[in-house]
Amino acid sequence: MKVSKEHFSILDISKFIAALFVVFLHSSALSSYSVTLNWYTTELITRLAVPFFFVTSGFLSYNKLINNNNNNASFLNIIKRVFYLYSFWSIIYLPIKVFVWKVDGLNNIEIITRYIHSFIFSGGDSHLWYLTALMLAYIIAFIWLKKYSLNSLLVFSLLLYVIGSLFTSYNNFIIKNEILNNVYTIYTDVFIQFRNGIFFGLFFVSIGLKFKELYKKGSLRKTSNYLILISFIIYILELIFITKTEIHAISYTDMRLSLILIMPLLFNKILEIKYEFKKVDNLLLRNISTIIFTSHILVYMVLKQMIIRTNLTVLYSNSLLFFALVSIGCILLSILIIKLSNKRFKWLKISF
Repeated sequence: MKVSKEHFSILDISKFIAALFVVFLHSSALSSYSVTLNWYTTELITRLAVPFFFVTSGFLSYNKLINNNNNNASFLNIIKRVFYLYSFWSIIYLPIKVFVWKVDGLNNIEIITRYIHSFIFSGGDSHLWYLTALMLAYIIAFIWLKKYSLNSLLVFSLLLYVIGSLFTSYNNFIIKNEILNNVYTIYTDVFIQFRNGIFFGLFFVSIGLKFKELYKKGSLRKTSNYLILISFIIYILELIFITKTEIHAISYTDMRLSLILIMPLLFNKILEIKYEFKKVDNLLLRNISTIIFTSHILVYMVLKQMIIRTNLTVLYSNSLLFFALVSIGCILLSILIIKLSNKRFKWLKISF
């Protein structure tokens, strides 16, 4: 399958939709209508957003990660860009975290140590873990690919993902073994979770790199719709199995084994969609998507407090309406930040 430049436009459109999926997930957009429908929608649809982000990031960063004589500077630039982005939004969310920890009774020393620990190992705030995971996945991929092949990285990262999946989505089964339970306890005491760049992000970034390699060789092939349907059925069945058997003991089940099959198939299908988008709009949409993802928790909290203080609780009690308000708020904030960064506040560019 020949891939032309407009496919990169469809990736940016898809990233924008995926960013709204994340807002949908964290605002529980259908919860006021049906808790069950909301749960299945978030667990089956919106949970695909973050793996998609990783795959897309790998695809678009191929030239900066694959070893050649001149890409060290490019690699450092992409790491610095993600680090600045992560640091900016971590600082934005810091007062909220400090307030919560103060309410929980932590003293100043405990707050500082906990924040440093979470900043390094879990992303500082609930959704920013993606950025630390992306940086770590980039670093591992870059170092690995200096000496070894991309195929070997795929195998290695797949093994790590399977291990991470077993320790999360199949946690109750794993911890029955005393040795594995001790390993799990020691690991999570330090690294907090398996949902990081080693056990999660690296595999999907590697998939993106492989797709770009196939694209450069002109070797991409069309994906069968029947194969996608079968993979989605497996994806659904795994979720049902995990939840009905209560084989997981932690709050998130997004590290599922079936993602190994469904994510590459969906990404390949997206690449098959031909849609031409103006370059300037393409870049704008990409930046808006980033700000939606990073800012949506802040916009959520601010809007919720405004609604409560103005007694307009109907805007919050209707979950779908509130999701729409948060999404619109994120988009408006994104446009404002981008506009300001193009004028007097150029330093705001680190926020996207």
